[in-house]
Amino acid sequence: MKPDIDTLINEGNVSIQLLLTEQSEFLIIHVKKLNITTISLYDDNNNETVINIRKHSECIKLEQLYIEFDRILMANHKYRLEIGFIRIIEDQLEGFYVSSYFNEQLQQKRRLLTTHFEPTLARTAFPCFDEPAMKGKKNIFLKFSFSTFVSF
Repeated sequence: MKPDIDTLINEGNVSIQLLLTEQSEFLIIHVKKLNITTISLYDDNNNETVINIRKHSECIKLEQLYIEFDRILMANHKYRLEIGFIRIIEDQLEGFYVSSYFNEQLQQKRRLLTTHFEPTLARTAFPCFDEPAMKGKKNIFLKFSFSTFVSF
């Protein structure tokens, strides 16, 4: 993710490793308030062959992105789903959001970016499988400008 604390725009992409338990012509992933810019699926068992996407659509009510492919995805087969996105960082306490505090020493309001992912709020930060029964390991890489202070 490449968040900009000045413009409050977060641009990023996710790379999700998949091992399907049954065959399917589609995948459903969680998204909320994200502008999806790119979607690609790679067959990791077959020299990273690109699998064509027939169509995709978002169900805002269910906070889901439906992705349909031009062929059946095989069970017990490894795939990699890559999705690019852009989002305006809001001050609502969900996902990846902006907050602020007043610095008494400098006598100025300061912004900070923070997270709240539970129980189903990671989907507002990036596309993911975001239900308690579907939680998995996530590696998050953030790219900031040189002048930004980062603390974990």
